[in-house]
Amino acid sequence: MRTLRLASIAILLSFNLKAQDKQETTIKKDQIKAGIVVLGAGLNYEKKIFPQTTLNLNAELSYGFGRSNLNSTSGTYYALTPILSVEGRQYYNTFKRSRKGKRINNNSGSFWAIATGIKTSPLTSNKYYESPVIFWIPSWGIQRSLGNKFTFSTQLGWAFKYSTIEKEWASSPNIRIGIYYIFM
Repeated sequence: MRTLRLASIAILLSFNLKAQDKQETTIKKDQIKAGIVVLGAGLNYEKKIFPQTTLNLNAELSYGFGRSNLNSTSGTYYALTPILSVEGRQYYNTFKRSRKGKRINNNSGSFWAIATGIKTSPLTSNKYYESPVIFWIPSWGIQRSLGNKFTFSTQLGWAFKYSTIEKEWASSPNIRIGIYYIFM
């Protein structure tokens, strides 16, 4: 009987130790980041909602420029446009990275994501007008820690966009590359 109790306690303690090990290799509870992305800058709040899943709230200013040969807008143009979005991320390799001795701090890992949001009309522009766009972007990405306070992130996906004025759907490749400073 005593041996059975000791064996039961040993088994329970081993489960507890394993659970603590998993908790140490899960993603960060929450973090606030400010970042510079290619052609923009923004703020990001990433909140853990499940052991390997986060919800990101993003506010960004995007800069765009180009050259047009259309009669009404010929010449070069630029625009500064606000973007608000919500993104769900599912990290899938943090345990594997941890076992190999790789860093997982600041949610370093690979992930699948789905983002939805709105890109409003430009705050400022010359010769350029774009109607507000509602978008949905499934993507794959990586996030890597650069020291204790910075992360590098890149995402590849496909954007599905709906123009609220023209009432038209469009789609295009979506690539995001950014460096973020982590406040917490």
